[in-house]
Amino acid sequence: MDLESNPYDPPRAPIGIRSEPNHFEVAGNWRRFGTYIIDLICYFVVMFGVGIIIGVLYGADGAEQLGLIVNLISFLVLVGYYVFFEGLFGRTPGKFVCGTRVVDRNGNPPSFGQILGRSAARLIPFEPLSFFTARGWHDGLSGTWVILA
Repeated sequence: MDLESNPYDPPRAPIGIRSEPNHFEVAGNWRRFGTYIIDLICYFVVMFGVGIIIGVLYGADGAEQLGLIVNLISFLVLVGYYVFFEGLFGRTPGKFVCGTRVVDRNGNPPSFGQILGRSAARLIPFEPLSFFTARGWHDGLSGTWVILA
């Protein structure tokens, strides 16, 4: 008997949980940063259109008085942007350009709940800076990965 082993320790066996997706190359930080910039530009274009519609409907003074509602609309547009593109295509326009896509741990398209959670997590303050970590917070919280397409 080995003197360093404890006979009362429970048996140890691998349980099959992996920290990375199976058989895929995870997208690097700079590619993901490029994706973020492209998607941010697309979001601003969409919000510009929404702003024009609000301005036409309520006028400049009316839109200014709707401050809180306009902020809520901008949050809904942000979440809706990602839910629409990632839910329908598994990719946003930025991911199309940069050659990446979103998958679950097994390489399958993520569920609607994962996409919704991933999109809502983007509202966390300073979340865009999480790309400096191994995975973005919106990936870790939703159980998704961004891989090369």
